[in-house]
Amino acid sequence: HRHDVWDRLAHVSRELLTIMSPDGRISYVDPAFEHALGWTAEDITEQGALDLVHPEDREVAARVFKKTCWHCHSD
Repeated sequence: HRHDVWDRLAHVSRELLTIMSPDGRISYVDPAFEHALGWTAEDITEQGALDLVHPEDREVAARVFKKTCWHCHSD
């Protein structure tokens, strides 16, 4: 049921929605990715999110990802 809701939301949203694992692997991108960036889901799923970031920006992006990923925080 949750996947049905997600699929419906993703297909009507203009936002770029992704599902990533805590280690940054992309497992899902919505159709807006291909429309906005020209990359198909097959092009980027199973890649690391940081693989899509310019090498000069990866250190900052990694800090932001870690800070915003709720699964990455240890209690």
